[in-house]
Amino acid sequence: MKFCLIGTGYAAAGHAQAINKIKGSNVIAVCGSSKEHTRRFANKQKIFSSYTNIMKMLKNEQPDAVLIASIPSQHYADIAMCAKYVKVIVVEKPVVTAVNDIRKLKMLIKSTKCSLSVVYQFRYSKFYSRLKSKIQNNLSNINYVSLQLSDYRGSKYYAEPHGWRSDLRKSGGGILLQHGIHWINILRSIFGPDFEILSVQKICENKSQTESTLNVNLLANNIKLDLMFTSSSPSRPVSLNIYGPKFMYTLNGAQFKEIIQTKLHTIMTYAFEKLPFEINLNSYARNGSYKQFLEEVIQKNSGKKRESLFLQESFDDINLIKQIYNFK
Repeated sequence: MKFCLIGTGYAAAGHAQAINKIKGSNVIAVCGSSKEHTRRFANKQKIFSSYTNIMKMLKNEQPDAVLIASIPSQHYADIAMCAKYVKVIVVEKPVVTAVNDIRKLKMLIKSTKCSLSVVYQFRYSKFYSRLKSKIQNNLSNINYVSLQLSDYRGSKYYAEPHGWRSDLRKSGGGILLQHGIHWINILRSIFGPDFEILSVQKICENKSQTESTLNVNLLANNIKLDLMFTSSSPSRPVSLNIYGPKFMYTLNGAQFKEIIQTKLHTIMTYAFEKLPFEINLNSYARNGSYKQFLEEVIQKNSGKKRESLFLQESFDDINLIKQIYNFK
């Protein structure tokens, strides 16, 4: 399958690497906002053509699919443009940044009959399948979940050409929408889709960044979930603790640390892979999650078949996150 790529950031680089590792697929062109930067990106990723105009790229290259990894606030406009020329579209999360765009996007997909898949690559990682199996096998024994996600990036992360990350109008939200959405999706897929918001507390806010520290208390299937999302200081990438009267499961730092308590004894084991939250350009291709996701997109959309992956889930995740942001 021939892909065109929109975007020249680190996510776009990870996708380009993954696509080019899939047999029978490759990235044939990339489009970015800066001609020189896009040309350098194309050379580095071994992409033949580079553009600064999406319509021109799609008309000239006639790809089978497009992968959108542009600024979040541009996603809807980019999807609408691509839907005129291709029937298979993949977009980075969040699929859109405004709840009002969800209704328009549903109408667009229905009228154009294209598929739209949203990148939730962590759903294909070994840690997710292991975590889901462990929790669902002990669901009746769980009554409390605590999650802390730290995503401190430092000033370089917000420097140009990435200034959009500190602009609410362009990013659509802070750490919860941009990075915590992965965990919102993971928790909803494991504990069920219906979450009740109990309380939301904004601890602090850095005026130069969109991110702030949020404490969110939720209820799902009579299980209380305490979530903290922070970008204010460096700490462990993720800390997850799950408790019940006869059950405890912890996931900390860069490796799984699994503790299962029973009446008779305590068992401690360590998993075999690093968490995919310590992100660098090579780790995306190395841990295979991008590649596995894209392989399924291709498989579900080969020939005349058209099937979107995670689209409705992504809409539901955004609705929940916006309710959290607006909770009083």
